[in-house]
Amino acid sequence: MMNSAVDIPKVLYVSGFSDIVGGGQRSFFLLLEHLDRSRFRPVVLCSGEGEVSRRVSEMGIETLFLEQPGLKTWKLWRVAAYATALRSVIRKSGARLIHCDTLNSAFLAGLANLFCGIPVVLHARTSCSGGVLDRIVPFFCDRIICVSRAVAARFTGSLYFPDKVLVIYNGVDTVDFAPSLNGDEFRKN
Repeated sequence: MMNSAVDIPKVLYVSGFSDIVGGGQRSFFLLLEHLDRSRFRPVVLCSGEGEVSRRVSEMGIETLFLEQPGLKTWKLWRVAAYATALRSVIRKSGARLIHCDTLNSAFLAGLANLFCGIPVVLHARTSCSGGVLDRIVPFFCDRIICVSRAVAARFTGSLYFPDKVLVIYNGVDTVDFAPSLNGDEFRKN
């Protein structure tokens, strides 16, 4: 029996990036590209128009916009205004899961979601410390998916969240990364 679009649960992807800045966005595109759309319906929330929203739209994925306050410019009123606007987006989207790609977006989504009760997942892709947010964000997340044990080490130091952190290694597209070069030439140098 085929599911109607109404029955397919929506996942709200909150992206902290407007443009491509590294491998995390490539990983994000691969995740969206290979998502089983017969089981999940993605909706992507971008901070602004840019390469990320263009690529997501080209995939035929609904794209929404809400400018995310940057960490360096956080003021209480800006955070509260964003959280209120994001809460409205969450409710209107009908999302059943919120997937975040940065500490900043996970913190803000967690605040917005406080009274919505929708699971929040952080997809952590970097081992660089997020400072105090590494200790705060796990309170707002139901799961923290890390791409390596080095990334997971950022969040596993706390006794409060031992079961929230999960390591799932990034997949590799063997078509893109099927080396056809002979390595002998490189080994000579």
